[in-house]
Formats: sequence, structure tokens, C-alpha cells
Amino acid sequence: MKDLVFLERALDDAHFPALLVSLSHITGNIDQLRDDLKPVYDFFADGRLGGYSEAQQAQVKALAL
Repeated sequence: MKDLVFLERALDDAHFPALLVSLSHITGNIDQLRDDLKPVYDFFADGRLGGYSEAQQAQVKALAL
């Protein structure tokens, strides 16, 4: 349980596009690289979020957990 809380907190600071690609690489599951989770970079936005909505961020976090 303690490790899960640590992981959830770490995911709050994750770079979501890199996390998604890393998950696919580590697991060998390229099905996670879906068009609906394709990052969109905005020069003036927080690049760490990859342009993901809160719902998309939740999806990436769920995949990581």
C-alpha cells in the first residue's frame, strides 16, 4: 500500500508523453500508443502534460499503475 501511494505521488510529477512511451517500451505493449493519447505540444503550455486533458492524464496514470 505504501508503495502504491509513493507511485501515485510520483505520477503527479510525471512527463506524460515520456511515461506513455516508456510504458510501451518496458511492457512491449504498443497498444498503449493510441491516437487518442497522442501528445499535442503547445509552445506556451506545460510540455510535461503533452496537451493531455485531465481525463487523458487519468488514463495514462491508470496504465502506469
